[in-house]
Amino acid sequence: MRVADQELQADRRGRILAAAVRCFGRRGIHQASMHEIAGEAGMSAANLYRYFDSKDAIIEAIAEHEREEASALLADLEGAEDFLPALFSLLDRTLRHDGSDRIALGVEIVAEALRNPRVAELYTRLDVEATRALERVLDKAISRGQVDASLDPGATARILMAIADAVLWRRGCDPDFDAAGIAPTLETLLERFLAPRKAAASRRGRT
Repeated sequence: MRVADQELQADRRGRILAAAVRCFGRRGIHQASMHEIAGEAGMSAANLYRYFDSKDAIIEAIAEHEREEASALLADLEGAEDFLPALFSLLDRTLRHDGSDRIALGVEIVAEALRNPRVAELYTRLDVEATRALERVLDKAISRGQVDASLDPGATARILMAIADAVLWRRGCDPDFDAAGIAPTLETLLERFLAPRKAAASRRGRT
């Protein structure tokens, strides 16, 4: 396949996935149809089916895209010189800038996983991969003296993932939830939880 054709296919797949995120976020996974997604992407249904043969296939592609993004973010976190400032920067970006459609889709996927075994398998795989990657990042930060050495990396990773899930769910379900407004308090809580005890005590003494 020529490079130009590959780029065209990638562009169209990207348009379809972006359209699906908007449709799923507005209408829900069950209610949004392939025809609606095609219209949102500015193409015919027949053209859409050339790239994806079902909504499940679209959901899988969205999940894979999310996996790649999460892997890149965790790689940046692992490569950062100082773990906590990098974590807070990532947290701030996520709380302030994640679009409402993506947030609604995240809630939809969790709900869909409760009734769709295929989506449940995808969600579980992504969650396990992200949690293990975060555990590796935490283990490295502990070895550098940047995270409290008394914390278990695996348990800590699971707790952080649970907090992220809770914030995502609240943002998707509560229109009055001020995610950006809670960011400073959440950072304080996480710092007290994660920072080495001497460093945390020193920082509190300066405030």
